[in-house]
Amino acid sequence: MSRTTKRLACGAALVLGLTACGPVRQAATQAPARHPKSAEKEPQGLVTGPSSSALPVEARNIRLLRSGRSELALRFDLFNGAAKRISFGDLGLDDRERLLALVDPQRGTAYSPRVSEDTDIEPGQSAPLTAVFPAPPEDATELLVVADGLLPVMVPIEDGDPVPAGTEREGETGALVCATTGRTGATYRLPSDVLFKGDGATLSPAARAAIDALRERVTSTSGQVTVDGRHLSEQRAAAVNDALRESLGDDFTYRTAGHGGRAQNRRVDVTVASGENALGRRSDTTDLSDAGLVAEVASVRRLAGYVLASVKVTNPTAAPLALDYDNHYTPKELTTGQLSLAGEQARYDVCGFAEPTYFDFVGTLSQRFAPGKLGSLPPDASVTLWGLFPAPATSSVQVEIAGFADTLTADISPG
Repeated sequence: MSRTTKRLACGAALVLGLTACGPVRQAATQAPARHPKSAEKEPQGLVTGPSSSALPVEARNIRLLRSGRSELALRFDLFNGAAKRISFGDLGLDDRERLLALVDPQRGTAYSPRVSEDTDIEPGQSAPLTAVFPAPPEDATELLVVADGLLPVMVPIEDGDPVPAGTEREGETGALVCATTGRTGATYRLPSDVLFKGDGATLSPAARAAIDALRERVTSTSGQVTVDGRHLSEQRAAAVNDALRESLGDDFTYRTAGHGGRAQNRRVDVTVASGENALGRRSDTTDLSDAGLVAEVASVRRLAGYVLASVKVTNPTAAPLALDYDNHYTPKELTTGQLSLAGEQARYDVCGFAEPTYFDFVGTLSQRFAPGKLGSLPPDASVTLWGLFPAPATSSVQVEIAGFADTLTADISPG
């Protein structure tokens, strides 16, 4: 199933972005130049900068506000540092594409929003954006905010006032589906928090969507499937096992292993032992490096049970170069610009969003790298490509970027 349209300055400051020196809590990387006509004051509050130097936007005064027990509002001022007018819709931050999400690394869940109406922003000006999401559990204290055109940023949760509905379309909660592959098969991590209805063993609609997403990622047609319920009851593990049997079919054999108890980060690990060795490179294309684009690791940092990896891609030439990136999952290979991590014994794929979402995985959301044109990086411009991965047990990884000939070595830093 194709879903191509679904869609981190070191120091004592106040931004958390994707930088080579790691998370910081005021100026973001690739901060937009101030337009000469700007009457805007200096940025206030939590700020994150643009993912591309050629698309100079900035999210300012970013806040996550609980609105009652059932909703969470994301609010920020979107600053336009470009020379031309832009709109929320130009970045997919409208109610049509909704290239905007919240991710809870502690629980392995993600949230899609309903978004305020599209608004035009003149050069050098800002406009307020409000997106309303389903509320995370009450003990959640911060979430990762991801938005097209901006660097991902961890934002604390505050108490707030009720917010207007904005649109009739409701936000949704889903599971992250993360794959670790080795010499004999793959293990898929599913978070348990959204898999079951209440305290029982009945699967939720989010679980069905997660299992559908897992099925898309299984490339073998036979083998042994093991459902390991980490800190879950055998009944819940068995429920997942039954749903997998229904989805994958009878050419696989199935077994369960439930571990009772209570723990944060409860999850289900589904291992598909097929005999396939998936430790090699996921992409043989070199078109990006052949064209002259240059890549370097910006950071690889732990976030709870995940790592957030980012690579800076630069066009040092005097002409625009194609970067036909696509946030779309393709079995057995990477799409252009997509990242993958590898250790000595395993390879780690970028975590996917299960339905309902508007893009396939938690990474760079689109190929908007410059105003008015898709899939192109202007001369002397750079873009940060990023992705969220299951955390390796190792202290360093090899970073592969589809389209580049060489892999890059990176140390994993603490979050």
